Amino acid sequence: MSDKDIQILKIEDIKNEIIKPLTENSKKGENGCIATIGGSLEYTGAPYYSAISALKAGSDLSHVFCHTEAAIPIKSYSPELIVHPAFNNFSNEILLKKTIRWFKSMNSILIGPGLGREEDTEKIFVEFSEKISEFKNIPLVYDADGFWFWVKINMENNYDKNVINKINSNTKLIMTPNFTEFEKMCKILGDKFKKENIEEQKIFIDELYSQENDIIKINNIKTNEKYNKIFLNEINLCNEFKNNFILVKKGKCDIITDGIELYIVKNKGSLKRTGGIGDLLSGLINCYCGMLNQRKKTHPEYQNKCLLSHNELFKCCLFACYICRETSKLAFEKMKYSLTAPDIIAEIPNIINKIYYLENK
Repeated sequence: MSDKDIQILKIEDIKNEIIKPLTENSKKGENGCIATIGGSLEYTGAPYYSAISALKAGSDLSHVFCHTEAAIPIKSYSPELIVHPAFNNFSNEILLKKTIRWFKSMNSILIGPGLGREEDTEKIFVEFSEKISEFKNIPLVYDADGFWFWVKINMENNYDKNVINKINSNTKLIMTPNFTEFEKMCKILGDKFKKENIEEQKIFIDELYSQENDIIKINNIKTNEKYNKIFLNEINLCNEFKNNFILVKKGKCDIITDGIELYIVKNKGSLKRTGGIGDLLSGLINCYCGMLNQRKKTHPEYQNKCLLSHNELFKCCLFACYICRETSKLAFEKMKYSLTAPDIIAEIPNIINKIYYLENK
């Protein structure tokens, strides 16, 4: 790969910035306490997949804040998760306040898996997002119904602009859409959205996918005419919100950008796109953001500063995408057409132990 604007990254270098070696002095909680907000009467699997994947990847504590009707099913899936009946309607102020009090104890929070799209749930999403934005040092990941609501509130005028601006000003925000969901997000751009650029990007990704190197960074995406055109929609969407969030666009290759920097994770994954893989990925991103956040929080150099940099959030996303793709590939090799999300979760220990201990080989 000879393009001067393409930089090759090594997974072991990224891993070393995130993963702390275990020792005899390790304590519960030092690998992060994370939260998944999701789950409804109809959808209980998605938040479970996200929360349990985070535990399997190394988080010490994984909480699920769900609709009261989803709590018992999710509790029954695993005794390892801390499941809270957290909301049922927007008028239940006592329950909402009890839930919100937990947020400041989390190292990272994911909103969206299985959340549902009821009118009351939309109000709860706004309330929770607004409160989490007050905690400047807690990364917030939007997945599935989470960014569906985010698009909705940014497209309509149902809320006070100050509330929406407060949510969008969160500089620790990560979005994880697939291709279809990304196109829906781009409705915000209006005429700035260019459909013709989608085909050019597809051709570029197809060429890139066949080459070696699993993770690359493309420099100068704004000034390089070629890459500016290929990734114009991603750049414009991020620019629309002042580059405050990191976009993780899932696909044949995962594209990760804030409109200024752009990375591509392209190691092979599963050929079967079974339901739940996106939930696993959002859980892994949540895990690594929480793990690194807690690691900095307890480090003497960062005591009481706990500020994950934008670059560190990027690294957490890159690492999570790589792990998810490797795990999916291994599970697919065994299960083929029978692949389901639990098969992928079962392979997480095999992949993370291989990757986490790279330096010992």
